[in-house]
Parts: sequence; structure tokens; C-alpha cells
Amino acid sequence: MITELHNKDININKLVAQVNEDESLILELLDNLNSKEETIRYNSYQIIKGISLKYPEKLYSYWDEFGKKLYIDNAYQMLIGIIILAHLCVVDKDHKFEQIFNKYCSLLNDRRITVSLYVLSNLGRIAKVKPNLQEKITIILLDSKNTHHKHKGLIAGAAIESFEKYYIEIEDKEKVLEFVKEQIVCDSPKTRKSAVEFLTKWDNK
Repeated sequence: MITELHNKDININKLVAQVNEDESLILELLDNLNSKEETIRYNSYQIIKGISLKYPEKLYSYWDEFGKKLYIDNAYQMLIGIIILAHLCVVDKDHKFEQIFNKYCSLLNDRRITVSLYVLSNLGRIAKVKPNLQEKITIILLDSKNTHHKHKGLIAGAAIESFEKYYIEIEDKEKVLEFVKEQIVCDSPKTRKSAVEFLTKWDNK
């Protein structure tokens, strides 16, 4: 049992290392993701996220638990699934993500822009470790400009964030550059800045 989870100021890295040494604690953390106590729920997620980044192989056997969250009509739970599954793709030796690829990407049509943004921003991480999906992911990212969400600039910014993660491996770079150039005049100052930085780094390379 992890007794510090009630504290708001806990050492996440220390607890990630503790769980790495005692994998039996993972079940407790997974259960806590549904806790009614926000601090416990938040801390448990932060630890799980840390494990998924540093020791993804420790969570791979729990893939289905995270996969189920994509089907829960609760933005918080969906985001956990979206993020952790993307982190686990690096150890996805059984190609489980390919089986849920369509469902994962369908969340781009969610009524909540936060859900769509997290899908978009994580697709680049997935493309980086799954070359077989890069072409499909590139098409999806390029098509994000047709989003139903009002704040199209924010959506484009998330797409640019993903392109950055695997741009060097993209075959049709011209289409990506064209997409990014269009965002220099978008409605989001943050995305405009990202577009300029992207083009400064990659255009004419």
C-alpha cells in the first residue's frame, strides 16, 4: 500500500521507482484511478504515467484496462486511456494498438475538444514507434483542419506537435509544410508560434 497518496506534495519519481520494485502496487494504483478522492486519483495517475514513460513493459499486461477507458463517456478516464496507450505502444509486441486504432482515432470526433487535442498530440508519439501506421496517421493529422471543433487553431497546434515527433520520417513532407504554413495566420497565438518554429527548423531542409 502506498500511504502517501493522500498528500498533494508527494515525490512522484520516488514512488515510480518504488512501484518498479514492487509491481503488486500497480493494481492498487489502477483501482485508485476510479477513486472519489481527487488527490488519490490524481497522484495515482501521475505515478502510472511515470511508469508508462520509464518502465512501459511493467504496464503492458494491463493494456486492456487502459483500452476500456476509450469507451467510457468520461473525459478524465478517456484521457488516461489516450495517454497511457500511446506510451505503451513502444513495447506493443503483440500489435494490440493496431486493433484499436480506429476507435482511438474516432475520439477526434468527440464533442469535447480536450479529448480531440490529446488524441492528436499523442498520434505523433505512436507514429514514431509504429512506422506501419505513419502514413495513416499523417493523413489523419492533415485532415484535422476539417475538425468540427470551433477552435481550429488549437486543433492545428496539436497536429503540429505530433508532426514534430516524426517529421524526419514522413514521406510527403510538402503536404505537411503546406499545412503548417497555413497556421501562421490561424486564430491561436500559441499555434502561430509553433508553426513559425516548425518552419524555421524544417523548411528548406
